Amino acid sequence: DSGTAERWRDFILANLLGDAEQPMADIILAAINSDADLGLVFPDDPGCLGWTENRVHAEQVAERLGIQQLPQAINFPVGTMFWARQGALSNLYNLGLNWDDYPEEPLGYDGTMLHAIERLLPQICMANGKRYAMTHVPGLSR
Repeated sequence: DSGTAERWRDFILANLLGDAEQPMADIILAAINSDADLGLVFPDDPGCLGWTENRVHAEQVAERLGIQQLPQAINFPVGTMFWARQGALSNLYNLGLNWDDYPEEPLGYDGTMLHAIERLLPQICMANGKRYAMTHVPGLSR
């Protein structure tokens, strides 16, 4: 429906930036600043779909990253919207992907290497020796 994108946008902004009542950016950045092990923070999205059609692509990228095993159930930053500590995703940056590695536009709804990378972000963070956390603004859902 026409309100889906608006609800999702409001959900993401409230969880990652906040407002006067819930200053989420301040809370998240303070947590990252005070905890050297915290590498990635993203909303705990009730619409998270798991691997869907992306598991095969994720396994291929994970192999290139040296990630040996992927969990069956995942939560990830839906929409690739998150806060990250410098270095928490360095394995991904160091992978040296170039334009030929990416699928042609327009992208489908699901089932591409880019959708797989989105789902791998928490695993990449952990492979870089960091942990991830998820936000939750009480009373807010999409």
